[in-house]
Amino acid sequence: MCTEQPFLDLRDSAHPHLLRVLTIGSPTVVEDYILRQHQLGYAAPHEWSRPLPTINPGEVMRILTKRSLMRVDQG
Repeated sequence: MCTEQPFLDLRDSAHPHLLRVLTIGSPTVVEDYILRQHQLGYAAPHEWSRPLPTINPGEVMRILTKRSLMRVDQG
């Protein structure tokens, strides 16, 4: 029996100044990474998506969407 998981909808804001950071790993490793980014002042834990399962057992992913302050060159 296949249980469908909801997809994360990223269609909301295709914009050249948005940056998406993807973390994939065991729940502990992903959580540790997110907490470290918070300690460094980069992103608070609540800014990340909820843990989403991957196809690999015991693995999750979380996504952060931030507005980039970098200049984007218009080719």
